[in-house]
Amino acid sequence: MVANTSLPDELLIDHALVHYRNGNITLGRAAKIAGISLREMIAIAAKRRIPFQYSLDDLHEDLHAAEDMR
Repeated sequence: MVANTSLPDELLIDHALVHYRNGNITLGRAAKIAGISLREMIAIAAKRRIPFQYSLDDLHEDLHAAEDMR
């Protein structure tokens, strides 16, 4: 389990990372689903040895998501 997270938070992270690993969502979207920062999600994914997947379409989606956060 990841430090400083409760069980429901951990389940959200697990759920989001399954979808990320399957290529259904970006890492940014996974972070949003889990309610954590992108930086935290990158660290968790790396710790779990989940390969980093990032396409040009993913970049565009994350840029739009970042603009929506303003």
